[in-house]
Amino acid sequence: MGKKHLLTSEIIASGSTFKAVFETLPRSIEKWTVFSAESAYNGLSILSRLAMAHGVRASFFANCFIGYTDNGTDIPFFHKSAIMPAYVEESLRRSYGNELFEAIPCCIGDGGRRFCYPEKHYRGILDVYSGMNLKEKKSRLRLEKILRETEGFLKECEKGI
Repeated sequence: MGKKHLLTSEIIASGSTFKAVFETLPRSIEKWTVFSAESAYNGLSILSRLAMAHGVRASFFANCFIGYTDNGTDIPFFHKSAIMPAYVEESLRRSYGNELFEAIPCCIGDGGRRFCYPEKHYRGILDVYSGMNLKEKKSRLRLEKILRETEGFLKECEKGI
C-alpha cells in the first residue's frame, strides 16, 4: 500500500519546486504538509492550485513569515504584502536597524546557489550589498559586519576549506 501523507520542509519562493514535484507525485498521496521558516505568497498560491488540480489536500505552516517575491526568487523581509508577527518584525528591526531591514533584497538567498555554489552566493551578496549606502548607524554597522563576514567566508571557499 502506498504512502498517503507527505511531510516536507521547504523555503518557497517561485513555486518551481512544486511544479516539478507534482509531475512525479505518487497518485497515492492524499495530503501534503509543508513546514517553512519563510515563504513567498507567489509559491504558496502555486502549491494551492496544484494541490487542487491533483486532488491533494495541502497544509502549510510558516515559522516566521510569508513574504512576496517581485522577481520570482528573492523574498525580502520588508514588502507591503508581507505577513509576519509584530514580534518578528520588531526583532529584525532591532537586529538590522530600520534602514537595512527595509533594504535587504532577500532574506534567505537562493537555496541552490547557497548550498551547491557557496562562492557564487557570497559574491552575489558582496555585489548587491556593497552598493548600499545607508545613513542609519545601526544599519550601517550591521551591513559592515555582513560584508566583512561574507568576505571571510569567500576567502575560506577560495582556499578550498
